[in-house]
Amino acid sequence: MAPAPHIVIVEDDPSITVGLRMNLEAEGYRVTVADEAKPASPRRAPRASISWCST
Repeated sequence: MAPAPHIVIVEDDPSITVGLRMNLEAEGYRVTVADEAKPASPRRAPRASISWCST
């Protein structure tokens, strides 16, 4: 079986990231959350299927 798609969420508001993470993980996605763009760089979150950046 193929690994679940990986989503990187870049958002500094925890109230948004908590809800997004819970819903996406419930749907079977692997989720990485960063509160700024630098920690979400490809070195720290390699091969993400989808990246989400909210401003």
